[in-house]
Amino acid sequence: MKSLNTRIRLLFQGSGIGAILLRASSGTFAIKVIGAGIAFLIQIWLARLLEISEYGVYVYVLAWISFLVLFAKVGLDVVIVRYVPVYKKNKRWDLFRGLLRDSFTKVSIYSFCISLSLILVTYSLSSKIGSNQMYTFWVAAILLPILALTSLRNSALQGMKHVIMAQVPETIIRPLILGVLTGLLFLYSDTKLTSIHAMSLNIAAATISFAIGTYLLFKKLPAEVRVASPEYNKQEWLKMSLPMFFIAGMNLLLHQSDIMMLGAILTTDSAAVYGAAVRIAGLVSFGLTAVNAIVAPMISEYYVAKNIQGLQRMITLAARGIFIFTIFMCCSLWFLGDFLLGLFGEEFKIGYLPLTILLIAQAVSAIAGSVGFLMVMTGNQKKAAAVIGSSAVMNITLNAVLIPLYGMIGAAIATTISTAFWNLVMLYHVKQKININPTAFARLKA
Repeated sequence: MKSLNTRIRLLFQGSGIGAILLRASSGTFAIKVIGAGIAFLIQIWLARLLEISEYGVYVYVLAWISFLVLFAKVGLDVVIVRYVPVYKKNKRWDLFRGLLRDSFTKVSIYSFCISLSLILVTYSLSSKIGSNQMYTFWVAAILLPILALTSLRNSALQGMKHVIMAQVPETIIRPLILGVLTGLLFLYSDTKLTSIHAMSLNIAAATISFAIGTYLLFKKLPAEVRVASPEYNKQEWLKMSLPMFFIAGMNLLLHQSDIMMLGAILTTDSAAVYGAAVRIAGLVSFGLTAVNAIVAPMISEYYVAKNIQGLQRMITLAARGIFIFTIFMCCSLWFLGDFLLGLFGEEFKIGYLPLTILLIAQAVSAIAGSVGFLMVMTGNQKKAAAVIGSSAVMNITLNAVLIPLYGMIGAAIATTISTAFWNLVMLYHVKQKININPTAFARLKA
Protein backbone atom coordinates (compact mmCIF):
# COMPACT_ATOMS: atom_id res chain seq x y z
CA MET A 1 0.00 0.00 0.00
CA LYS A 2 2.87 2.36 0.80
CA SER A 3 4.46 1.59 -2.57
CA LEU A 4 1.14 2.25 -4.32
CA ASN A 5 0.74 5.60 -2.55
CA THR A 6 4.28 6.55 -3.58
CA ARG A 7 3.61 5.68 -7.22
CA ILE A 8 0.36 7.67 -7.25
CA ARG A 9 2.10 10.68 -5.68
CA LEU A 10 4.92 10.53 -8.26
CA LEU A 11 2.38 10.21 -11.06
CA PHE A 12 0.63 13.42 -9.95
CA GLN A 13 3.94 15.25 -9.45
CA GLY A 14 5.47 14.23 -12.80
CA SER A 15 6.12 16.52 -15.72
CA GLY A 16 4.92 14.20 -18.48
CA ILE A 17 1.77 14.44 -20.56
CA GLY A 18 -0.06 11.93 -18.39
CA ALA A 19 0.79 13.79 -15.19
CA ILE A 20 -0.35 17.14 -16.62
CA LEU A 21 -3.62 15.62 -17.81
CA LEU A 22 -4.14 13.80 -14.53
CA ARG A 23 -3.57 16.87 -12.36
CA ALA A 24 -5.75 19.20 -14.40
CA SER A 25 -8.52 16.80 -15.32
CA SER A 26 -8.75 15.21 -11.87
CA GLY A 27 -9.22 18.62 -10.28
CA THR A 28 -11.77 19.62 -12.91
CA PHE A 29 -13.42 16.22 -12.58
CA ALA A 30 -13.78 16.69 -8.82
CA ILE A 31 -15.30 20.13 -9.41
CA LYS A 32 -17.68 18.67 -11.99
CA VAL A 33 -18.72 15.84 -9.68
CA ILE A 34 -19.44 18.22 -6.81
CA GLY A 35 -21.10 20.78 -9.08
CA ALA A 36 -23.18 18.17 -10.88
CA GLY A 37 -24.33 16.75 -7.57
CA ILE A 38 -25.32 20.18 -6.26
CA ALA A 39 -27.03 21.19 -9.53
CA PHE A 40 -28.88 17.88 -9.68
CA LEU A 41 -30.21 18.31 -6.14
CA ILE A 42 -31.23 21.90 -6.89
CA GLN A 43 -33.17 20.78 -9.97
CA ILE A 44 -34.95 18.13 -7.92
CA TRP A 45 -35.70 20.79 -5.29
CA LEU A 46 -37.12 23.15 -7.95
CA ALA A 47 -39.15 20.38 -9.60
CA ARG A 48 -40.66 19.53 -6.20
CA LEU A 49 -41.48 23.14 -5.30
CA LEU A 50 -42.83 24.14 -8.71
CA GLU A 51 -45.85 22.60 -10.37
CA ILE A 52 -44.84 20.49 -13.36
CA SER A 53 -46.26 23.13 -15.74
CA GLU A 54 -44.24 25.90 -14.03
CA TYR A 55 -41.10 23.75 -14.04
CA GLY A 56 -41.72 23.03 -17.72
CA VAL A 57 -41.85 26.78 -18.50
CA TYR A 58 -38.63 27.30 -16.51
CA VAL A 59 -36.78 24.53 -18.40
CA TYR A 60 -38.22 25.64 -21.74
CA VAL A 61 -37.19 29.29 -21.30
CA LEU A 62 -33.71 28.32 -20.08
CA ALA A 63 -33.26 26.21 -23.23
CA TRP A 64 -34.02 29.27 -25.36
CA ILE A 65 -31.68 31.48 -23.32
CA SER A 66 -28.85 28.96 -23.73
CA PHE A 67 -29.43 29.10 -27.48
CA LEU A 68 -29.55 32.91 -27.65
CA VAL A 69 -26.35 33.26 -25.61
CA LEU A 70 -24.52 31.80 -28.61
CA PHE A 71 -25.57 34.77 -30.75
CA ALA A 72 -24.16 37.07 -28.09
CA LYS A 73 -20.81 35.27 -27.95
CA VAL A 74 -20.49 34.78 -31.74
CA GLY A 75 -17.76 32.18 -31.16
CA LEU A 76 -15.42 34.57 -29.33
CA ASP A 77 -15.21 32.29 -26.29
CA VAL A 78 -13.54 29.60 -28.42
CA VAL A 79 -11.29 32.21 -30.08
CA ILE A 80 -10.02 33.12 -26.59
CA VAL A 81 -9.29 29.46 -25.75
CA ARG A 82 -7.52 29.09 -29.12
CA TYR A 83 -5.28 32.18 -29.00
CA VAL A 84 -4.67 32.96 -25.31
CA PRO A 85 -2.23 30.02 -24.79
CA VAL A 86 -0.40 30.96 -28.00
CA TYR A 87 -0.11 34.66 -27.06
CA LYS A 88 0.98 33.76 -23.56
CA LYS A 89 3.65 31.35 -24.80
CA ASN A 90 4.96 33.86 -27.37
CA LYS A 91 4.70 36.75 -24.86
CA ARG A 92 2.41 38.74 -27.14
CA TRP A 93 0.84 40.64 -24.26
CA ASP A 94 -0.46 43.37 -26.59
CA LEU A 95 -2.53 40.90 -28.62
CA PHE A 96 -3.55 39.13 -25.40
CA ARG A 97 -5.05 42.34 -24.00
CA GLY A 98 -6.52 43.38 -27.33
CA LEU A 99 -8.33 40.07 -27.71
CA LEU A 100 -9.88 40.28 -24.24
CA ARG A 101 -10.93 43.92 -24.64
CA ASP A 102 -12.38 43.42 -28.11
CA SER A 103 -14.26 40.26 -27.09
CA PHE A 104 -15.80 41.65 -23.90
CA THR A 105 -16.86 44.88 -25.65
CA LYS A 106 -18.52 43.12 -28.57
CA VAL A 107 -20.30 40.54 -26.42
CA SER A 108 -21.66 43.25 -24.09
CA ILE A 109 -23.19 45.11 -27.04
CA TYR A 110 -24.56 41.98 -28.72
CA SER A 111 -26.07 40.74 -25.44
CA PHE A 112 -27.96 43.98 -24.85
CA CYS A 113 -29.39 43.98 -28.37
CA ILE A 114 -30.48 40.33 -28.20
CA SER A 115 -32.10 40.79 -24.77
CA LEU A 116 -34.06 43.80 -26.02
CA SER A 117 -35.15 41.87 -29.12
CA LEU A 118 -36.26 38.95 -26.94
CA ILE A 119 -38.49 41.22 -24.87
CA LEU A 120 -40.08 42.75 -28.00
CA VAL A 121 -40.64 39.39 -29.71
CA THR A 122 -42.22 37.71 -26.68
CA TYR A 123 -44.44 40.78 -26.16
CA SER A 124 -45.73 40.43 -29.72
CA LEU A 125 -46.42 36.72 -29.07
CA SER A 126 -48.03 37.22 -25.66
CA SER A 127 -51.47 36.14 -26.87
CA LYS A 128 -50.05 32.79 -28.02
CA ILE A 129 -47.56 31.94 -25.26
CA GLY A 130 -49.43 33.42 -22.30
CA SER A 131 -48.47 36.11 -19.80
CA ASN A 132 -46.63 33.75 -17.43
CA GLN A 133 -44.28 32.50 -20.13
CA MET A 134 -43.82 36.03 -21.49
CA TYR A 135 -42.81 37.45 -18.09
CA THR A 136 -40.45 34.51 -17.52
CA PHE A 137 -38.77 35.35 -20.84
CA TRP A 138 -38.51 39.01 -19.80
CA VAL A 139 -36.77 38.10 -16.55
CA ALA A 140 -34.51 35.65 -18.40
CA ALA A 141 -33.49 38.46 -20.78
CA ILE A 142 -31.51 39.93 -17.86
CA LEU A 143 -29.76 36.61 -17.37
CA LEU A 144 -28.59 36.42 -21.00
CA PRO A 145 -25.73 39.00 -20.92
CA ILE A 146 -24.50 37.65 -17.57
CA LEU A 147 -24.18 34.14 -19.00
CA ALA A 148 -22.50 35.39 -22.19
CA LEU A 149 -19.83 37.39 -20.33
CA THR A 150 -19.36 34.50 -17.88
CA SER A 151 -18.49 32.24 -20.79
CA LEU A 152 -15.78 34.66 -21.98
CA ARG A 153 -14.32 34.87 -18.48
CA ASN A 154 -14.23 31.08 -18.21
CA SER A 155 -12.50 30.82 -21.58
CA ALA A 156 -9.80 33.33 -20.56
CA LEU A 157 -8.99 31.37 -17.39
CA GLN A 158 -9.11 28.10 -19.29
CA GLY A 159 -6.74 29.43 -21.95
CA MET A 160 -4.28 30.34 -19.18
CA LYS A 161 -4.70 26.75 -17.87
CA HIS A 162 -6.44 27.83 -14.66
CA VAL A 163 -9.06 25.24 -15.47
CA ILE A 164 -10.30 24.56 -11.94
CA MET A 165 -10.56 28.25 -11.11
CA ALA A 166 -12.59 28.76 -14.28
CA GLN A 167 -15.06 26.07 -13.24
CA VAL A 168 -15.67 26.84 -9.55
CA PRO A 169 -17.85 30.01 -9.76
CA GLU A 170 -20.27 28.67 -12.35
CA THR A 171 -20.22 24.98 -11.42
CA ILE A 172 -20.31 25.16 -7.61
CA ILE A 173 -20.94 28.69 -6.32
CA ARG A 174 -23.86 29.53 -8.61
CA PRO A 175 -26.00 26.40 -7.90
CA LEU A 176 -25.21 26.67 -4.19
CA ILE A 177 -26.44 30.27 -4.08
CA LEU A 178 -29.51 29.32 -6.13
CA GLY A 179 -30.30 26.56 -3.63
CA VAL A 180 -29.87 28.85 -0.63
CA LEU A 181 -32.03 31.60 -2.15
CA THR A 182 -34.72 29.11 -3.15
CA GLY A 183 -34.73 27.69 0.38
CA LEU A 184 -35.03 31.14 1.95
CA LEU A 185 -37.93 32.05 -0.33
CA PHE A 186 -39.65 28.77 0.52
CA LEU A 187 -39.19 29.22 4.28
CA TYR A 188 -39.93 32.91 4.69
CA SER A 189 -42.47 33.66 1.98
CA ASP A 190 -46.07 32.57 1.65
CA THR A 191 -45.95 33.17 -2.11
CA LYS A 192 -46.24 30.05 -4.27
CA LEU A 193 -43.03 29.56 -6.23
CA THR A 194 -43.42 30.13 -9.98
CA SER A 195 -41.16 29.99 -13.01
CA ILE A 196 -40.72 33.78 -12.73
CA HIS A 197 -39.46 33.45 -9.15
CA ALA A 198 -37.11 30.61 -10.09
CA MET A 199 -35.66 32.62 -12.99
CA SER A 200 -35.22 35.72 -10.78
CA LEU A 201 -33.30 33.69 -8.21
CA ASN A 202 -31.17 32.28 -11.04
CA ILE A 203 -30.23 35.83 -12.04
CA ALA A 204 -29.17 36.69 -8.48
CA ALA A 205 -27.03 33.54 -8.25
CA ALA A 206 -25.46 34.12 -11.68
CA THR A 207 -24.63 37.76 -10.81
CA ILE A 208 -22.82 36.82 -7.59
CA SER A 209 -20.86 33.99 -9.23
CA PHE A 210 -19.96 36.29 -12.15
CA ALA A 211 -18.55 38.90 -9.75
CA ILE A 212 -16.44 36.26 -7.98
CA GLY A 213 -15.20 34.82 -11.27
CA THR A 214 -14.29 38.26 -12.61
CA TYR A 215 -12.21 38.92 -9.49
CA LEU A 216 -10.38 35.60 -10.03
CA LEU A 217 -9.66 36.50 -13.65
CA PHE A 218 -8.09 39.85 -12.75
CA LYS A 219 -6.09 38.16 -10.01
CA LYS A 220 -4.61 35.59 -12.42
CA LEU A 221 -4.13 37.88 -15.41
CA PRO A 222 -0.37 38.27 -16.12
CA ALA A 223 1.01 41.63 -14.99
CA GLU A 224 2.37 42.24 -18.49
CA VAL A 225 -1.14 42.13 -19.93
CA ARG A 226 -2.35 44.84 -17.55
CA VAL A 227 0.23 47.37 -18.73
CA ALA A 228 0.44 46.38 -22.41
CA SER A 229 -0.97 48.61 -25.13
CA PRO A 230 -3.70 46.58 -26.82
CA GLU A 231 -3.13 45.39 -30.36
CA TYR A 232 -5.91 43.94 -32.50
CA ASN A 233 -5.84 41.18 -35.09
CA LYS A 234 -9.55 41.42 -35.82
CA GLN A 235 -9.40 39.83 -39.26
CA GLU A 236 -7.78 36.65 -37.94
CA TRP A 237 -10.11 36.54 -34.92
CA LEU A 238 -13.13 37.03 -37.19
CA LYS A 239 -11.92 34.25 -39.47
CA MET A 240 -11.91 31.96 -36.44
CA SER A 241 -15.01 33.28 -34.65
CA LEU A 242 -17.55 33.00 -37.47
CA PRO A 243 -17.11 29.25 -38.04
CA MET A 244 -17.03 28.77 -34.24
CA PHE A 245 -20.24 30.77 -33.88
CA PHE A 246 -21.86 28.53 -36.45
CA ILE A 247 -20.48 25.37 -34.81
CA ALA A 248 -21.59 26.44 -31.34
CA GLY A 249 -25.06 27.35 -32.59
CA MET A 250 -25.52 24.09 -34.44
CA ASN A 251 -24.09 22.14 -31.51
CA LEU A 252 -26.53 23.73 -29.10
CA LEU A 253 -29.37 23.00 -31.50
CA LEU A 254 -28.30 19.38 -31.31
CA HIS A 255 -28.63 19.49 -27.52
CA GLN A 256 -31.55 21.89 -27.03
CA SER A 257 -33.79 21.60 -30.10
CA ASP A 258 -35.43 18.46 -28.70
CA ILE A 259 -36.54 20.31 -25.54
CA MET A 260 -37.58 23.41 -27.46
CA MET A 261 -39.54 21.43 -30.06
CA LEU A 262 -41.21 19.25 -27.43
CA GLY A 263 -42.41 22.39 -25.66
CA ALA A 264 -43.62 23.90 -28.93
CA ILE A 265 -45.17 20.80 -30.56
CA LEU A 266 -46.54 19.04 -27.46
CA THR A 267 -46.64 20.68 -24.00
CA THR A 268 -44.25 22.24 -21.49
CA ASP A 269 -45.06 19.27 -19.22
CA SER A 270 -43.39 16.88 -21.67
CA ALA A 271 -40.48 19.33 -21.92
CA ALA A 272 -40.16 19.19 -18.12
CA VAL A 273 -40.05 15.37 -18.00
CA TYR A 274 -37.69 15.14 -20.96
CA GLY A 275 -35.55 17.92 -19.51
CA ALA A 276 -35.09 15.83 -16.35
CA ALA A 277 -34.00 12.86 -18.47
CA VAL A 278 -31.55 15.07 -20.38
CA ARG A 279 -30.12 16.40 -17.12
CA ILE A 280 -29.56 12.89 -15.76
CA ALA A 281 -27.96 11.71 -19.02
CA GLY A 282 -25.81 14.83 -18.93
CA LEU A 283 -24.11 13.54 -15.79
CA VAL A 284 -22.19 11.20 -18.09
CA SER A 285 -20.70 14.05 -20.11
CA PHE A 286 -18.93 15.88 -17.29
CA GLY A 287 -16.09 13.33 -17.53
CA LEU A 288 -15.61 14.36 -21.16
CA THR A 289 -16.01 18.03 -20.23
CA ALA A 290 -13.49 17.77 -17.39
CA VAL A 291 -10.82 16.27 -19.63
CA ASN A 292 -11.55 18.56 -22.60
CA ALA A 293 -11.13 21.64 -20.40
CA ILE A 294 -7.36 21.00 -20.30
CA VAL A 295 -7.14 19.09 -23.59
CA ALA A 296 -8.39 22.03 -25.73
CA PRO A 297 -5.50 24.47 -25.07
CA MET A 298 -2.97 21.59 -25.12
CA ILE A 299 -4.12 20.56 -28.62
CA SER A 300 -3.40 24.09 -29.81
CA GLU A 301 0.08 24.10 -28.24
CA TYR A 302 1.11 20.69 -29.60
CA TYR A 303 -0.24 21.37 -33.08
CA VAL A 304 1.44 24.78 -33.38
CA ALA A 305 4.71 23.15 -32.27
CA LYS A 306 4.11 20.36 -34.87
CA ASN A 307 4.51 17.75 -32.13
CA ILE A 308 2.07 15.22 -33.60
CA GLN A 309 3.49 12.31 -31.61
CA GLY A 310 3.01 14.18 -28.35
CA LEU A 311 -0.47 15.21 -29.47
CA GLN A 312 -1.39 11.58 -30.19
CA ARG A 313 -0.12 10.42 -26.81
CA MET A 314 -2.01 13.15 -24.97
CA ILE A 315 -5.25 12.47 -26.86
CA THR A 316 -4.99 8.70 -26.30
CA LEU A 317 -4.47 9.07 -22.56
CA ALA A 318 -7.39 11.49 -22.37
CA ALA A 319 -9.63 9.21 -24.48
CA ARG A 320 -8.99 6.21 -22.24
CA GLY A 321 -9.96 8.11 -19.13
CA ILE A 322 -13.09 9.45 -20.84
CA PHE A 323 -14.09 6.02 -22.13
CA ILE A 324 -13.74 4.18 -18.81
CA PHE A 325 -15.67 6.83 -16.90
CA THR A 326 -18.45 7.09 -19.50
CA ILE A 327 -19.12 3.36 -19.70
CA PHE A 328 -19.25 3.13 -15.90
CA MET A 329 -21.64 6.09 -15.65
CA CYS A 330 -23.91 4.87 -18.47
CA CYS A 331 -24.34 1.49 -16.79
CA SER A 332 -24.94 3.09 -13.38
CA LEU A 333 -27.50 5.60 -14.66
CA TRP A 334 -29.29 2.96 -16.70
CA PHE A 335 -29.65 0.88 -13.54
CA LEU A 336 -30.65 3.84 -11.32
CA GLY A 337 -32.56 5.83 -13.94
CA ASP A 338 -36.08 5.04 -12.72
CA PHE A 339 -35.13 5.92 -9.14
CA LEU A 340 -33.41 9.18 -10.14
CA LEU A 341 -36.35 10.31 -12.27
CA GLY A 342 -38.66 9.52 -9.37
CA LEU A 343 -36.79 12.02 -7.24
CA PHE A 344 -38.19 14.78 -9.46
CA GLY A 345 -41.71 13.38 -8.91
CA GLU A 346 -43.68 10.25 -9.78
CA GLU A 347 -44.89 11.80 -13.04
CA PHE A 348 -41.27 12.07 -14.24
CA LYS A 349 -40.75 8.27 -14.32
CA ILE A 350 -42.21 8.07 -17.82
CA GLY A 351 -38.90 9.56 -18.98
CA TYR A 352 -36.97 6.32 -18.31
CA LEU A 353 -36.98 5.00 -21.90
CA PRO A 354 -35.91 8.37 -23.39
CA LEU A 355 -33.15 8.44 -20.76
CA THR A 356 -31.92 5.00 -21.83
CA ILE A 357 -31.79 6.11 -25.47
CA LEU A 358 -29.92 9.32 -24.55
CA LEU A 359 -27.30 7.27 -22.66
CA ILE A 360 -26.49 5.50 -25.95
CA ALA A 361 -25.70 8.90 -27.47
CA GLN A 362 -23.33 9.65 -24.57
CA ALA A 363 -21.55 6.31 -25.09
CA VAL A 364 -21.02 7.06 -28.80
CA SER A 365 -19.49 10.45 -27.95
CA ALA A 366 -17.10 8.78 -25.49
CA ILE A 367 -15.96 6.21 -28.05
CA ALA A 368 -15.23 8.93 -30.65
CA GLY A 369 -13.14 10.97 -28.17
CA SER A 370 -12.32 14.70 -28.39
CA VAL A 371 -12.98 14.88 -32.13
CA GLY A 372 -14.65 18.29 -32.02
CA PHE A 373 -11.76 20.06 -30.30
CA LEU A 374 -9.24 18.28 -32.53
CA MET A 375 -10.96 19.66 -35.61
CA VAL A 376 -11.37 23.20 -34.25
CA MET A 377 -7.98 23.65 -32.57
CA THR A 378 -6.06 22.46 -35.64
CA GLY A 379 -7.56 24.91 -38.13
CA ASN A 380 -10.25 22.58 -39.53
CA GLN A 381 -13.12 24.59 -38.12
CA LYS A 382 -14.84 25.02 -41.50
CA LYS A 383 -15.06 21.28 -42.01
CA ALA A 384 -16.28 20.89 -38.43
CA ALA A 385 -18.91 23.57 -39.04
CA ALA A 386 -20.18 21.72 -42.11
CA VAL A 387 -20.48 18.46 -40.16
CA ILE A 388 -22.20 20.03 -37.15
CA GLY A 389 -24.52 22.04 -39.42
CA SER A 390 -25.58 18.91 -41.30
CA SER A 391 -26.20 17.11 -38.00
CA ALA A 392 -28.29 19.99 -36.65
CA VAL A 393 -30.48 19.99 -39.77
CA MET A 394 -30.81 16.21 -39.42
CA ASN A 395 -31.73 16.58 -35.76
CA ILE A 396 -34.42 19.21 -36.37
CA THR A 397 -35.88 17.19 -39.25
CA LEU A 398 -35.97 13.98 -37.24
CA ASN A 399 -37.52 15.80 -34.26
CA ALA A 400 -40.20 17.29 -36.49
CA VAL A 401 -41.06 13.83 -37.80
CA LEU A 402 -40.64 11.70 -34.68
CA ILE A 403 -42.00 13.96 -31.89
CA PRO A 404 -45.58 14.04 -33.24
CA LEU A 405 -45.43 10.23 -33.64
CA TYR A 406 -43.56 9.09 -30.52
CA GLY A 407 -43.28 12.13 -28.25
CA MET A 408 -40.29 12.10 -25.88
CA ILE A 409 -39.04 8.76 -27.25
CA GLY A 410 -38.95 10.26 -30.75
CA ALA A 411 -36.96 13.26 -29.48
CA ALA A 412 -34.42 10.95 -27.81
CA ILE A 413 -34.06 8.83 -30.97
CA ALA A 414 -33.53 11.96 -33.10
CA THR A 415 -30.84 13.27 -30.74
CA THR A 416 -29.04 9.91 -30.59
CA ILE A 417 -28.97 9.43 -34.36
CA SER A 418 -27.68 12.95 -35.05
CA THR A 419 -25.10 12.73 -32.24
CA ALA A 420 -23.78 9.43 -33.60
CA PHE A 421 -23.63 10.92 -37.11
CA TRP A 422 -21.47 13.95 -36.30
CA ASN A 423 -19.13 12.03 -33.99
CA LEU A 424 -18.45 9.28 -36.54
CA VAL A 425 -18.02 11.72 -39.45
CA MET A 426 -15.58 13.87 -37.44
CA LEU A 427 -13.74 10.73 -36.33
CA TYR A 428 -13.16 9.92 -39.99
CA HIS A 429 -11.96 13.46 -40.80
CA VAL A 430 -9.59 13.59 -37.80
CA LYS A 431 -7.91 10.38 -38.95
CA GLN A 432 -7.70 11.57 -42.54
CA LYS A 433 -6.79 15.25 -42.08
CA ILE A 434 -4.65 15.25 -38.91
CA ASN A 435 -3.49 11.62 -38.89
CA ILE A 436 -4.60 11.26 -35.25
CA ASN A 437 -6.59 8.40 -33.76
CA PRO A 438 -8.75 10.10 -31.10
CA THR A 439 -10.31 6.92 -29.69
CA ALA A 440 -9.35 5.06 -26.52
CA PHE A 441 -8.20 2.12 -28.65
CA ALA A 442 -5.22 3.86 -30.27
CA ARG A 443 -1.83 2.24 -29.67
CA LEU A 444 0.11 4.18 -27.04
CA LYS A 445 3.75 4.60 -28.00
CA ALA A 446 6.51 5.26 -25.46
